[in-house]
Amino acid sequence: MSLSMPTTPGQTEPVPPASDVPALQQRFADRWPPTVLIAVGAMIGASLRWWGESATTGDGRSVVLAAVNLIGAALVGWLAGWGWEMSSPVWSFLVIGVAGGLTSFSSFALDVARRLDHGSPGTALGLVVFTVTVTIIGSLLGHRAAVMVQADRTRESP
Repeated sequence: MSLSMPTTPGQTEPVPPASDVPALQQRFADRWPPTVLIAVGAMIGASLRWWGESATTGDGRSVVLAAVNLIGAALVGWLAGWGWEMSSPVWSFLVIGVAGGLTSFSSFALDVARRLDHGSPGTALGLVVFTVTVTIIGSLLGHRAAVMVQADRTRESP
């Protein structure tokens, strides 16, 4: 199946393969200003986080928050592994927008502060260690997975 992007009404042109990162970045840059990409991405990410947090109560929210931070970190690692540059439109949309809206350091900090205020320093410390460790591992695994997929594609190419 061939993917295509509209160029003008009724016309399409093939989407470059993921290995052609500069061409794909240029197509996004030609069509959307970074502020629009970031705003749309943030709306998607924040909505997903709200949906996850609103579906839980109590300690479940801490689990959801850790999960969305892990997913966001893995997404950032994955994109970095594919070679997307920080200045690219795709990076603006997916990392600054979607992952930025999805993840929340401020919510995480508030969760830890509330546990400290309520006399649960052990739980607060555990939450800090767990969340920081899991998100770093997620970012690392996302990055390594992207690099491995690229290496497999390179070996399979004729």
